[in-house]
Amino acid sequence: MRAMLGVFTVLASAAVLTGCSGVVMLNPAHTPETVFEDAGLAGTWKLDSDDIYVVLAREADAWRVEVYGEKDDGKATEERYLFSGHLFRLDKQVYLDAVMTGSHAGTLKDVAMDTDGLVLATHYVARVERDGDTLVLYTLDGAWVAEQAAAGKVPLTVVPVPEKDKWWLVTDGTDKVQDFLRSVAETPEAWGPAKLVRQAPPKE
Repeated sequence: MRAMLGVFTVLASAAVLTGCSGVVMLNPAHTPETVFEDAGLAGTWKLDSDDIYVVLAREADAWRVEVYGEKDDGKATEERYLFSGHLFRLDKQVYLDAVMTGSHAGTLKDVAMDTDGLVLATHYVARVERDGDTLVLYTLDGAWVAEQAAAGKVPLTVVPVPEKDKWWLVTDGTDKVQDFLRSVAETPEAWGPAKLVRQAPPKE
């Protein structure tokens, strides 16, 4: 059997939300001690610059995240991406650590069978700021992180994601990832914002 390594991540939806460059983590960015809750996040949110919806709901001990679009006729698209995530706090900042669990194409297991190989569920981290019915997700700029790592300015091991131009994989453990997030929390160059507003979902 020919083995393939598919980095199945928040890539498809994150590219729509925040641009074409990004970072995914091999290991979780949160620990049980850092988990944080904000019941006000629950609901349907819409990207203010595009017809992209993000639905956040509590499910067991995690957040269920669903991302989909809206067609010209006002109905929801069949193309959907599902994630399981945890909110966590480092110092004064709140983050979302999300892992893709499936899509309109099936579960991760289904995708692995279709590609005749291994699917790696990586972690995508966004800094979260909510003010009432406005939500801003700040995601790491992949090119900036890779450049800083190559220059030895951030203590991370960063490798390109195969077949995904402008995306990078951080292979360090949780402790190093958290130290990095703390160090760049207030560095504007490290982040790209995506603003969402609370809104009723489109018709099915």
